[in-house]
Order: sequence, then C-alpha cells, then structure tokens
Amino acid sequence: GTLDEALARRTGRNADLRPLAVFFDLAHANARIWPPAGRLLRGLSRLPAAAAVLVLLPLLAWRRRRPAAACAVAATGFSGMLLSMSLLFAFQALYGCVYLWIGVLSAAFMAGAGAAGLLSRAAGKRAFLLSEAAVLGACLLLPAAVSGLAGMSGPWLKACFLLLCLLCGAAVGAQFPVACRLNILTPSALYGWDLLGGWAGAVFGGIVLLPAAGLTAACLAAAALKAATFAAGAASLEAA
Repeated sequence: GTLDEALARRTGRNADLRPLAVFFDLAHANARIWPPAGRLLRGLSRLPAAAAVLVLLPLLAWRRRRPAAACAVAATGFSGMLLSMSLLFAFQALYGCVYLWIGVLSAAFMAGAGAAGLLSRAAGKRAFLLSEAAVLGACLLLPAAVSGLAGMSGPWLKACFLLLCLLCGAAVGAQFPVACRLNILTPSALYGWDLLGGWAGAVFGGIVLLPAAGLTAACLAAAALKAATFAAGAASLEAA
C-alpha cells in the first residue's frame, strides 16, 4: 500500500475535521523540548475513552445539590469552550481562512451568551434543567450542522456560522444566571467552577480531543458529559 495507507492504519487518517497531523506535530515539538511531554500526548491519543472518566464524575454527585451544581457549571464551561473552538476549527476547515473572522465569530458567540444570560436572570429550577438540555443539544447538533454546511461557500457560509455562534453562545450563556439564582453555591464559587471547566475545555479539548479525535467525537464527548450532569442535576433538584 501507499505511505498514506500505512500511516492511516497505524495512527488513523488525517482529515480536515480530524487533523491528526497537527496533533502529532505538536507531540513531536514537545518531545524535542521535554520528552515526557511528547510521550504524554502520544499516550492520550491512544486513550479514546479518556473523556469517559470526566463523565463519571457528575454521577458521583447524584442527589447532592452542591456537587451537582458545581459539576453542571464546570461541564458547561468545558462544553462552551469546546463548542467555541469547534466553530472556529470548522470555519477554518470549510472556509479556508479563520484569521480575518476569528474576532467576528467570537463576538457572535459572546453576544449570544450575553443575550441569553440577560433573558434568563429571573428563571428557576426548570430553567436550569432546560439550560442543561440546551447545551447538550448544541453539542449533539453541531457536528450535523457543520456537515450540512460542507458544500456551501461565500456569504451564506459566513452567515450560517455567525448564526451557529449566536445559538451555541446562547445555549451556554443561559445557565450561569439561573445557577446563581438557585442559591446552591455562591456566585463566586460558581464562577470559579465555570472557569475551571473552561480551562479544561481549552487544554484537553483544544490539544487532544479536537485534533486527535476529531470534531464529531469531541462534541459527542462533551454531550456525554452534559448528559451526566443533566441526570445528576435532575436527581438533586428533585430530592431538594
């Protein structure tokens, strides 16, 4: 077989929405500077079920309000960061140049988050679960939406991505004000969990999940995490 086929059998096939070459280039660069870092990255690429460990954590908070709320907000931070990076990543793959548009796309995401946050300030328990379902739905639907845009180009492609950024941002931004209103944790504690989740999404999602597993698998991993926090949150609120 060809060299491409041999490499595909060994490491998987490099593709626009699964740029394994980027991941292995990063692992190689790190190995030259500090060999243990390269070995760590290569090891993570061989553990497709590594994200399953994250999914189990919210289930440990079953019917416990404080841990369930913390896990839900952290998972939303993780999913929000992953969704934001996935949109930029997909725009680069489909349009070919994200640098001129990265500010506009990020602004659209933040505008959606801000608008949803303002609208959800007076909501209660049911709205919290609805916000969980919204983030879960965004993670599940984004890969299909990106696949549907694959044959599109020009202004329509840009308009569709701006709309996706608005909707995904709205799904993520609606939760924090509702979580604060429930008075399960202080706003500062919730914000800390949100930042922790966002950091994990940027590091683990941006370095490992998106390049090594691909956009679809990364979004499904985030969806599995949100499904777990939705179940734990529903049980804890019902028991309250």
